[in-house]
Amino acid sequence: MWDVEVHKRFVVVTPKQPDHYPLVCSHYDTVRHTPLSGYNIKEDIITSIEGALGGDDRCGVAIALSLMQAGIPANYAFFDEEEYGAGGSRDFLIETPWIAKESSCYIGLDRKGHADAAVYNYRSNKLLNIVGAYGFKEVNGSMTDVSVIEEDFPKATVNLSVGFNHEHTSNETIRIDVVMNTLQAMKEIVDKCTGVYFDDLEAFGKYKDSFDYYQDYDYGNYWDGDKDYVEKEIEKLLRGEDRYTVQEEIRMNCDGCMYFDNEICDCYCKNKWECFYPQDVNELKALSIWNEIGGAK
Repeated sequence: MWDVEVHKRFVVVTPKQPDHYPLVCSHYDTVRHTPLSGYNIKEDIITSIEGALGGDDRCGVAIALSLMQAGIPANYAFFDEEEYGAGGSRDFLIETPWIAKESSCYIGLDRKGHADAAVYNYRSNKLLNIVGAYGFKEVNGSMTDVSVIEEDFPKATVNLSVGFNHEHTSNETIRIDVVMNTLQAMKEIVDKCTGVYFDDLEAFGKYKDSFDYYQDYDYGNYWDGDKDYVEKEIEKLLRGEDRYTVQEEIRMNCDGCMYFDNEICDCYCKNKWECFYPQDVNELKALSIWNEIGGAK
């Protein structure tokens, strides 16, 4: 039931029957460069005899493979070199971008702990509510493959706990019960995310970490070099004027999209960001955050 593409730094597996499936991501590289010399299992906890286990991200790969074995249809991506700056997922964006575009959302299986739903640059309450029904709670993430993918093609994104702890150290552990719990939850989460349009996307993550980021933002040629205009727009935003939601900004700026409908002033993209160039998306992200935080509050 699968189509498999093997690339230099990633592998993608997609159902032969296409649909608006979620993209399920994990990475097969670890910080360990030698085979395991052995491991112990005691009370559902795995430890290594020597060095890191490599549960980051053996756990995520195992869950994804188990979902495939169970016949759960989704778009699956397995990446190399996540630990070295997400090299595999960056190649994925260049070589097979249509897979991200066709996916309903992105679900990473690369989070430590037992009940985290990490978010990065964007968040969706719809997606968080779906995974929240299985005990996953929202936390801030730093960087992983799904955060790199959503930078180029913004969509609802979470990274779920898969049971490893103390990763990258000789004290690393894997909790088998957590691995199995996440696997069982994913069997239902994937189905609930198939064919869904997550239309409540909002910019989040690092853009809220520091207001100084906006003051140093490089606008490039987006405003045709009119710096006075940029400064006036920033002043208006800081005063709280012209506040728009992310969706309003998209509607105002997507009239060049090939799917734009002048009758309803809207476009038919499954994900309303996909008709933008990446640099335009970055502009909208920054402006959206200004609006959401009400300027310098």
